Amino acid sequence: MIKRLSAKPIIIKNKNFQTIQIKVLFPFVDKEENLAKTILLPSMLMYMNEKYDTEEKFQREKKKNYILGTGCSKIVVGTTGYFCFSMTVPDAKVLGINNLEKQFSFLEEMIYHPKVIDMGFDPFEVEREKKNLKMGIQNSIKKLKVYQTIKSLELVDDYGVLSRCVENHDYLIDEVTPQNLYEFYLSSISNKQPLIFVMGNVDKDEITAYVDKYLYKTNKRSISFDKKYNYFLKPGNENVKIVNEKSHFKDSSVSLFYKVQDMSEHDFIYLGLVKGLLSSLSSRLLSKKLRDQYELIYSSKVVTYPHFGLFEITAFINAKNRDLTVEKIKEVMSELKDVEYIEPFLEKLKERRRINLIKSLDDKYDIMEDVILKRLDIDMSRKENYEIVKNIEAKEIVEFIDRLKLDTIYFIEEDKYE
Repeated sequence: MIKRLSAKPIIIKNKNFQTIQIKVLFPFVDKEENLAKTILLPSMLMYMNEKYDTEEKFQREKKKNYILGTGCSKIVVGTTGYFCFSMTVPDAKVLGINNLEKQFSFLEEMIYHPKVIDMGFDPFEVEREKKNLKMGIQNSIKKLKVYQTIKSLELVDDYGVLSRCVENHDYLIDEVTPQNLYEFYLSSISNKQPLIFVMGNVDKDEITAYVDKYLYKTNKRSISFDKKYNYFLKPGNENVKIVNEKSHFKDSSVSLFYKVQDMSEHDFIYLGLVKGLLSSLSSRLLSKKLRDQYELIYSSKVVTYPHFGLFEITAFINAKNRDLTVEKIKEVMSELKDVEYIEPFLEKLKERRRINLIKSLDDKYDIMEDVILKRLDIDMSRKENYEIVKNIEAKEIVEFIDRLKLDTIYFIEEDKYE
């Protein structure tokens, strides 16, 4: 689906904070062959550039211009990605000095004028980041929780999108060169029109003028990109896939994956509520059963993958407790089908959501995130979410749980146990 948005910056007037936040987003299509490049690219852009060609010079200039923080990261939802540049500066009215033009100029240097050698990024920096990425992968997959996530998502993924990760394609790291990484930068950022968000006690005309001068490099009045967030997984047949794996770890885990039948975006809210009933401090239904009542687990997690229609319950256990743990997880899920049982917990959960909404109004990062996610059609705002949640009845939760179909049980058995 092609999404078109106006190229005008989104300016959020807010006098409640003493800082100005600036976000510059470049949409891109997330492709398997670029997995390593999308991870490595931000590191080439947020520590130095052509004008300030060492980290020391870069940091010195930030301090000189009263820049509180800068960053570059990536966001990926489905197969739609965004490279996000951020800058936070003091409110000029509070600081007593208006340094906005120099600050926007610094952001321009950061985004559009990277340090380039022979039509590529600095070879030393590229090799260093490749080495760090490989080392990070090697260290992470030695941890049971990371290994469990990577391997389990492979088992349940119908499209190869949810389970896509550089850990499973580490050969791509060696294929990255200073030149092809720079070419990827040119195609993904340098030659694209960005989406821009600014929040703070600012003058709209002043901000628009600086955006036009420093951040817009084309005359396009709109921005078009391929929006593909949702890859809803399909429940299998009645036979649950059971996978048992012996491992070198000293602990064990068992994971139950449920896929939502006839999943839609409206179900995102129900997935969140079921997760809340099981793991929120307002209810703790999963921990009460598995830990408090039966002492079966060391820890547990409940994870939702809304854009894939997937629900996960994982327990970290002693291997001998596998069967009983699975039985009790199924029991908890069955108890959620009792309207009278879950009703008081649902009301507590609604109250927690109400309180969290009030808290979010005092968080500048939550406010900014709400605006961005809504603008990109990734999610509704927290307020919109709560307005729906507060009217949901327990029977709706029960109806939704009837559509949660157990698809896969994945057991990782520790090296040796008695």
